[in-house]
Amino acid sequence: MDHLRYVFYCYFTGQQCSKGKAEWQFCAVKTLPTSYLVALLSKQIAYMAVTLVQTAAIFSIGVWLFPLIGLPALNIPADKWGLLVVSVVCGWCAVSYAICIGVFAQTQEQANGFGAVSIVLLAAIGGILIPGFVMPASFQVVMKLSPLHWCLEAFYGLFLEGGKLKDVLLNILTLLGITLLIQIITLYTLKRKNLI
Repeated sequence: MDHLRYVFYCYFTGQQCSKGKAEWQFCAVKTLPTSYLVALLSKQIAYMAVTLVQTAAIFSIGVWLFPLIGLPALNIPADKWGLLVVSVVCGWCAVSYAICIGVFAQTQEQANGFGAVSIVLLAAIGGILIPGFVMPASFQVVMKLSPLHWCLEAFYGLFLEGGKLKDVLLNILTLLGITLLIQIITLYTLKRKNLI
């Protein structure tokens, strides 16, 4: 699920950021009586809302549609607050990564290509495409560099282990750290390009 969310957000958000720079949207934003930073924050909030709607839709399919086609229903964790926090943090990380790609990309095609390829690579090393327990011990350190690994571990902690928010706090804090690093890289690049 996290892998698909990241692909979705890298594709569309990165595409919109690079497209917005190349077209009239960037000029329109520059003429507003506000900073580009406010516009960037507005985009993040809007895309964050989309991540939460998508997460709710995916979980709804598991709860209500699966039983209709003969599959067992998805058991939502008892800690709903923890599930919401994990979903928000994972979504924010995905949106931040996509916007960062959009800031670096010169064209829409660059954002689409790099976003898709990088997410598949992050999913592969993060334990989504290849389970972490089958990877050699030497690869465990590399696996922890992927934000998708931390998203997966947080959802595993809630869904499979029946944990609560405090049980996945390390995963959440790590994801927040990765997200803040991505945000800093994005802001630095925008400042270097004299966009903010």
